[in-house]
Amino acid sequence: MAMFVVNHKVNDFSTWKLVYDAHQATRNKFGIHDHFVIQSENDPNYITIIGEGTEQHLRAFLASDELLNAMHSAGVIGEPKVIVGEDCL
Repeated sequence: MAMFVVNHKVNDFSTWKLVYDAHQATRNKFGIHDHFVIQSENDPNYITIIGEGTEQHLRAFLASDELLNAMHSAGVIGEPKVIVGEDCL
């Protein structure tokens, strides 16, 4: 199982969270399991998401039009920073 960390800024956390919650079925379809959504202490519109899925599913999800459209609707600013790797514990 691969782990992922996504960091990005949004225009408004409340708007982003509504779209994020509504997008759960799509994440499930791609086999993506989010474990944490974290707001920065210094900037509540800077979000970190941590989760897991197979590397193949993660790569497909990250390249999907569904994700691109959801990010646009949610007000994501700029290019997200994404780290994908295997759990090494």
